[in-house]
Amino acid sequence: MMNKLRVTYVLSHYPQISETYIESELEAIWDDFEIQIISMTPAYATYQKHFPYRCIKNPFEIKKEIEKFKPDVLHTHWLSHIRDLAYLAGFFANGENQIPFTVRSHSFDVLDPSGRIVQAAVPFINSELCLGILSFPFAREILESHGVKSEKIHESYPVMNFKRFYDRSANGESVMNVGACIPKKKMEDFLELAKKIPNREFNLYALGYNSPSIASLNKEMGKPVNVVSPVEPSQMLAEYKKHNWLVYTACHDLKTVGWPVAVAEAQAAGLGVCFPNIRPDIKEYVGEAGFLYDSISDVAEIISNPPSKEIIEKGFAQAKKSDISLHKNTLISLWKKSSTASRRINAQNSSISLNIVPWGKDNTILEARIKEIEWVSEFYQAAVPGSTVLVAGNPDDWNVDMLFREYKTVPFIGDGNKYWGAPSDSEQAIQELIKVSNIVDFIVFPWHVFWWLDYYENFKIHLKLHYCWIVKNNFIIVFKI
Repeated sequence: MMNKLRVTYVLSHYPQISETYIESELEAIWDDFEIQIISMTPAYATYQKHFPYRCIKNPFEIKKEIEKFKPDVLHTHWLSHIRDLAYLAGFFANGENQIPFTVRSHSFDVLDPSGRIVQAAVPFINSELCLGILSFPFAREILESHGVKSEKIHESYPVMNFKRFYDRSANGESVMNVGACIPKKKMEDFLELAKKIPNREFNLYALGYNSPSIASLNKEMGKPVNVVSPVEPSQMLAEYKKHNWLVYTACHDLKTVGWPVAVAEAQAAGLGVCFPNIRPDIKEYVGEAGFLYDSISDVAEIISNPPSKEIIEKGFAQAKKSDISLHKNTLISLWKKSSTASRRINAQNSSISLNIVPWGKDNTILEARIKEIEWVSEFYQAAVPGSTVLVAGNPDDWNVDMLFREYKTVPFIGDGNKYWGAPSDSEQAIQELIKVSNIVDFIVFPWHVFWWLDYYENFKIHLKLHYCWIVKNNFIIVFKI
């Protein structure tokens, strides 16, 4: 029996509830491969039923975990992560253990108005280590216009588990919208539509990001919609079946909403779809199974009646085009090339010839963290592991858990566990510091609260008079208490 290929997924924030397309991909290939999942950042809204993974922020530890797993191929989602993936694959090193990789691109990366994401990704996509990228059909023209080799591009619809959502039973009569709550989705339009049709139930499944702002606006408008808390992916079919229309919203000015997988899920569940007519390619994705609108005011008449049987049937057929079972073989065939792919390229020569910014000179997730570690290394030389560190400002605003995991950290100002906020004045800052001065060893000011030392002038004077200034660089300022 042949050994299974080993694949390491390096993801941004797994398992994020708004990114179920990743879970659909994993479900489809899990039994056929040995899979390692590494999330570089914690998910802010997780779903409960997910595959085993490790969240590791430290780039050097990520490399160690990959080296221990010994994958045949690396894989990620989003072109914005390809530089970090290339680093982990050994692209910037001249060693012999370089690892081939693949990337599934999405919409935001390809439709970035500046074009910078694609442009920066081109040399890595065209390199020998990249086995290929998967992209939406409309993205091919964009990618090739930036210089991506045609043979590197493998077209794929957004992927979802068709069997999970395919349901021919009767639907409810409500109207829904779903997606990440970000400006390009313009969910305010959904509230406006609901306001015009007060006798109809509208449900908004807004995921994270600006959800509190939308909930607040909804309240101001008299709550025309029900803002629904995040639902587990495995339970979403039941939610879809409460509705007979999905009204997806998007900003007509930005035009950067791509091909959301919610459209295919809704069509598989028997819903009619209304989608903003923001680009010509949208017609290919929605097909004849939905309506494209130029203004949200046009939608009221469309949804005044249930979708016709013809629309529903066309929706089933259209949704099938996104079935992961139809697309997984494209990815699998790329991974199987890893056994014959080049595992040794001259990174120095490649970087020069391809005009790639040297590693460490850009500001990707991993490069930024390496810089942070380098800045904080001055502190490591002065502080014994296990020391108690008072951290000024909100610890959630930077990588405290990664940088100070060998130390006990206490938020300032706070109650030992919870951050309360910035001090009201110098007097409060001084008194709060005095309260804890007998139980802490250091106080650290990260770059984003350097302003404290200017604004709270008497507090700064107190620090200089009573404590020793041991580290000062562009990232942190540290006093020994």
